[in-house]
Amino acid sequence: YEADLSLMFGKESHRVGSLYAKAKYVWELPEYDDWATYYNEVLTGDNWYRSFMRGATSGLAGGLTEHRGSGSIVFAFRHCLRTRYREVLRQYDRLILTRADYFYVQPHPRVDNEHVWVVEGEDYGGICDRHHVFPSCLMDEVLGVVEYLNGDGTADSIPLDSNAETVLALSWKHYGIWNKVRRIPRVQFTVCVDGDTTRWCPPGRLLPGSDRIFLKYITEYRCAMRNMRTAFGDDRRR
Repeated sequence: YEADLSLMFGKESHRVGSLYAKAKYVWELPEYDDWATYYNEVLTGDNWYRSFMRGATSGLAGGLTEHRGSGSIVFAFRHCLRTRYREVLRQYDRLILTRADYFYVQPHPRVDNEHVWVVEGEDYGGICDRHHVFPSCLMDEVLGVVEYLNGDGTADSIPLDSNAETVLALSWKHYGIWNKVRRIPRVQFTVCVDGDTTRWCPPGRLLPGSDRIFLKYITEYRCAMRNMRTAFGDDRRR
């Protein structure tokens, strides 16, 4: 896509992945034992903590003390992008926020730069948080979930057992961009190899045709394969 690649990862002492060689920017955060450390460094008050605790058992609070999941980690990265690197991001007219562990079976669809494009599926009562394409002028709204969580009264308005997807949808509605959301047909699914760490979903079955790549979410894989059959017909070799 002739796009510049930025990586935002937990800090690594050994940059052995091929993506590091391709990246124009490498932005790292420490791998906190408790991600409350990050929030205490950058925010005031405890509204953010009370908001995260509305999902103490459903992944939203993941990364804070002993809580399972990655909700607080995912949103810390978004907050860091929005606050520390906003001037770099403003140089671009379009931003793609995505995962580094996607396996693509088709080229990414071309989309306009007027909407917030979200890959289909995996909404879990809210909106999928794994892949977004949006104009940089909406950066504050798309990435501003932590500011929303830290707002006065937000914690009381978040339903109990909320997850990251639920809260992301609530924040976009709060910022008035929900009517800009459009969906991209899924052409990718998350994968891992033996030895990769995970905070939520363990590796599933092997990717058909591979002896080392595992599927993380079978529903993603099935959706992407359905879309490929629709695009190319059932006789396409897979």
